[in-house]
Parts: sequence; C-alpha cells; structure tokens
Amino acid sequence: MKLNLILLFTFLSQFIIGQVITVSEPINLRNEIAYHILGEQEDHVLLVREQVSKVGVQAYDSKMHLKWEKEIDLDRGKPNVLSIIDNNGMFEVLYRHKRKGKSYLKMHRYNSSANLVDSTTIKKLGSSFFTPKFETILSEDERKLLLVDFDRISKFNATMIDLDSMKVMWEHKFESDDFFPIRAMKEIVADNRGNAYVIFNKDNRKSNRAEHRLEIFACGTDYAQQQHIVIPLEDYLTYDASFVIDNLNRKFVFAGLYSDKSIGRAAGYFYISGNLPTANIVTKSYHPFSSEVVSVLVDKKVEEGKGVPQMEVQEIVLRRDGGVLLFTERVKLDERAPVGMNDRYMGYMIDYYYDNVFVAAIHPDGSIHWEDILHKKQFSQDDGASYSSYFLMKTPRNIRVIFNDEIRNENTVSEYILSPGGVADRNSVFNTESQSLRLRFRDAVQVASNEIIVASERKNRIKLVRVTY
Repeated sequence: MKLNLILLFTFLSQFIIGQVITVSEPINLRNEIAYHILGEQEDHVLLVREQVSKVGVQAYDSKMHLKWEKEIDLDRGKPNVLSIIDNNGMFEVLYRHKRKGKSYLKMHRYNSSANLVDSTTIKKLGSSFFTPKFETILSEDERKLLLVDFDRISKFNATMIDLDSMKVMWEHKFESDDFFPIRAMKEIVADNRGNAYVIFNKDNRKSNRAEHRLEIFACGTDYAQQQHIVIPLEDYLTYDASFVIDNLNRKFVFAGLYSDKSIGRAAGYFYISGNLPTANIVTKSYHPFSSEVVSVLVDKKVEEGKGVPQMEVQEIVLRRDGGVLLFTERVKLDERAPVGMNDRYMGYMIDYYYDNVFVAAIHPDGSIHWEDILHKKQFSQDDGASYSSYFLMKTPRNIRVIFNDEIRNENTVSEYILSPGGVADRNSVFNTESQSLRLRFRDAVQVASNEIIVASERKNRIKLVRVTY
C-alpha cells in the first residue's frame, strides 16, 4: 500500500438511487503490513499505513482528493504497532519497541493533522529472549483498551489502559487450572467500565453433554479479585456463539447457534443474558429452526429436525431495550487440488461460499420478535474471502446490509434495508462496471450515519470508495 510521492488524486462520483459514490485514484501497495481507515478527522478521512520500516498517514477530502501525507515518528529499535485507535478527531498508536536490549510499550497521540500531541510509556517489558504474543481488545466506546500477552499455556497477563488519560488502570495475571485446555477459550471481552471477561466454552461435546457449561473469569474495576462464574449449558451443545457486553443495560449476552442430535448441524439459535457484575442469569431461551427455514437456508427440502450445516455467527447487534439482532451466515470452504495436478508440492486451491444470512430479532425476555432470511450467493477462489460476506451500516432508523452480489471485477453492489419491525427491502446500490473495483465490504468503516468508506483492493493497489446516502 505504498503511494507514489506527489501523486495527484481525482475523483469519480455516481448518483444512483440517491447515493453518491466517490472513488480515489489508485494507491500502490509496497512493503505494507496493514492499513487502517480512520473516521472523519475534521474535514477529511485518514489512511494510516503500516510498512516494514515506517508508518505513514494520508488525508483525503470529501471528494477523495489526497490533501497531504506525512510519516509519523515512532521510536527506533524496530517499533511494532499493536493497535491504532480512532479518537474523535485524534488517534492513538500503541506500539512496542526495544532500546538497549529492553522492550517497552509506548503510546502516541496524534491530532487530525497527524502531529504528535502526547506520548507516554505504558509499561516496561524488560529483557527476554521470548517475545510474548500480544492481543488487543477494544471496549464498545473505544475508550478502554485491554492488552493481553500469552506467556504460558495456563496463564496470561492482562493490562487495562484508559485511552483518555493514556494510563494503566490495572494489571492482572489470569491463571487457573481451569484454563486448560486453552483451546476451550472462546473470547476475551472488555467493557466500558474497565472490566475484562475471559470466556471458556467447556465440555462442549456429545460425550460430556451433561457437563457442558460456560465459564467466565472476570477482573477489573467492579471486581476486587478474579471472579469465576459458571453457567450450566447442559440442555444443548454450542454450535457457534458470541459473548458481548451490553454496556447500556449493564448485562452480558451469550447468543448464537446450538446443536442437538448432530454436532455438525445447527438445530436452532439461543439467547442467554445475565446482570453485571454478578452475572446472575436473567434469561435463557432456545428456538429451533423450522423445516421451512432449514430448507431455504440449505436450498433444498429437508426432513424435520435435520438442522443446518456450515453456519457461522457473524455479529450480535444490541438493541436499546436489551434485546438483540443475531446475524448468522452460511459459510463453506472447500480445499481441492487443481485439475491435472501432478506435482505434490503444488498448493491446493480453496473455494469460498458465502451464502444466505439468517437474522433473528430477540426480545430481552428471550422471546422471538421476528426472523428473516436475506438471500445472497457469493463464490470466490483463493482470496481469503476478502470480498465476501457483508457490512452492517447502523442508523437509528434501520440497518443496511451491504454486500457484493458476485465476487468479480464487474459486479453489482446490493443492500437489504432492515426496519425495526423486520421488514427487509432489497435494492441495488451501484455497479462497478468499468471502474476496476473489488470492494472489501466486511472491512468497511462507517464514518457517519449516512456514510461509509470501503477499500477496493486489486492487483496490489487500493482505492478508497466513499458511499454516501
């Protein structure tokens, strides 16, 4: 993602069914580790580009013209960027670097012009031949950052950082014999109050069904010491699920798909919620798929109780009343050898299928508000499914589910508009014909209630595409 110096930008706008599509000139990719699209910073959008030896920032105006670009200075000693956080007109960069044989964690804050306005050392990591593997988890309001480093199989260190003050709130070593096996770990979540939750889905197998349970290890502002919370799940096995914190209503939600007779098929969906910080269960409900829903999802008539294979939980959208919208998607990966392959050292090809989306709106008491299936079929090969799936654009009035109709260069971008009552209206948004666009909607960024920025990545070049409703 390397931009040729002093490259002039032009823009292309289309007015289609009330949308304005604005496309930048291509940006060459060179030595890039990653790139990050930040939201509106005053009157422009920032593109932060991590390269092997430097970090650069480029600013684009509303017409996607390049206004300026600059390199930001991090410490010497091979700085390793761990996280870049958007902060209402500013942004923070958390990174690790070495100096005189010792490692440090530092954070820089930059304004909308990418000028350094604050800098601090978060912690000293000391000297070690072993470089810990860091993971960062951001709270919903993006003002708390949990930094986790895994140093052993049954324990890891956690550091909660308050991003407003750029100071450490607390440090804790999570360790327990219950952490083994580590593969049972489902998620690590941070809330807006500065608490951390480590989620384990234990004994999720048919032979131990009676012992199936969710284990939550909690630590932070609301807990004087590490808490161990156990929630029995002996009714069914978990097919796929996600754990989220409802910061507005001060509760947790564990929701997703469950299995009954066959662990390889989702028999329906479930919703579990509990109060925080006690984690007392308030609601636990399970809803089986009807044979009609299963038949539509698998695109053929099936017997009652068959279930749906190859489903994934993609997102849980929290409602203000404490209910949720559960988004799940049919996802299938096929690995195969190329036709005529004679050399055993040749690589395999992977086919990606991203098809229908099942959405369930669930009331806070666990009852069904509405269900719907959003029809789509996406197929691609050897692209990591980068252009498949969809993006959720959320507004107070509705949710737009935006996706590529087909994964190819000339393609129609479509959307479903979901009303609060469950009415789904499908529209064509725009066509990419003759524009050389391959849009990565699953990585898009919503910068306003009526606007998203999505990257088009093709032939080692990207374009930034602004979609305004």
